[in-house]
Amino acid sequence: MPSMRVSDTQREAQRGVLSYYRDLSQVQQTLRVPVSREGFEQDGSSSASSKRLDIGFTGTRRGMSQIQRQQVMDLLSDISVAYPDYDLWAHHGDCVESDEDFHDMARSIGYRIHVHPPDNRKLRAFCIGDKYEPTKPYKIRNADIVRESQLLIATPHFNERDGGSIYSGTWATVRIAKRRSVPYVIFHSDGRREGKKWQRFLTNSEKSQ
Repeated sequence: MPSMRVSDTQREAQRGVLSYYRDLSQVQQTLRVPVSREGFEQDGSSSASSKRLDIGFTGTRRGMSQIQRQQVMDLLSDISVAYPDYDLWAHHGDCVESDEDFHDMARSIGYRIHVHPPDNRKLRAFCIGDKYEPTKPYKIRNADIVRESQLLIATPHFNERDGGSIYSGTWATVRIAKRRSVPYVIFHSDGRREGKKWQRFLTNSEKSQ
């Protein structure tokens, strides 16, 4: 797949439809067989010795509410139980407050951390991860997090229709996930949750409830 010019990448990120740099569908088309993302490494090489699951996160810089923290912690814990033989990776944007909380929760459970820092240092948290992306503008960084993830977790401060969400990077990232049909779950500050296809990552006992 030819490399994209930076200007093209920025335009596609603006529309929320940035395509994979290494698109597995192209692999499927070439081989004429289904190809799972499990064990498909970041550099495009496959690993027969391990399977991996990548969980992305986007959240408000105002910080998560207590119930959001509990919901995120419960989901991360449940996924770790449901996928004991997987390498679990957590992706976040390295901003203060919510990203920091997500980082600490994922690390405490045993996830490896893939940091996607912004090029604006003002609100960076400078979390210590296992892998780092180069710094990028917020919109491109957000698109990268979705591109690398099989499930996106979001903890917004405002509802999507509130005036405060107009410039929300959290909601912009959710919209990218929706356009790409990436499973996602939104934990609202009041305890409500919504999403699509995220239940598939829960344990059987949770699914039956």
